[in-house]
Amino acid sequence: MTPRSTAPKVHYTEQPSALRGVLSGCGGTLFIEGGGFLTPTMVEEALSLASSASGILVDLREVSGYDADCVRRAEEWLTVARRHGVRRIAFIASSIVFRTAALLVARRTTIDVRTFEHEPEARRWLTEAPSS
Repeated sequence: MTPRSTAPKVHYTEQPSALRGVLSGCGGTLFIEGGGFLTPTMVEEALSLASSASGILVDLREVSGYDADCVRRAEEWLTVARRHGVRRIAFIASSIVFRTAALLVARRTTIDVRTFEHEPEARRWLTEAPSS
């Protein structure tokens, strides 16, 4: 039997600043996970992978804050994402502030955007067939 790690989980405000993206399969889902304080450059780098994704899952649960210019960059990016065929974007955030910010950024797009508190719900929604 292997002993379990007793190291305490790092509080989200102590997370290193990072935004990482991994594409799952050709034309699949782009998984983006963030931590710490986000900058516009981080947003641009992570979202550059979206050109071959049909859906995007953005996990903001470990993010402690973001530069105000991130909102403008995300709005611009949504326009480009739609042209590349992104159909759905799911945001996971434990903070109502981040869930509200995600919905405000999405208000000007025709991409279907939803916010979730839990990852299984977000993954299920991304894989559902869009309603007609």
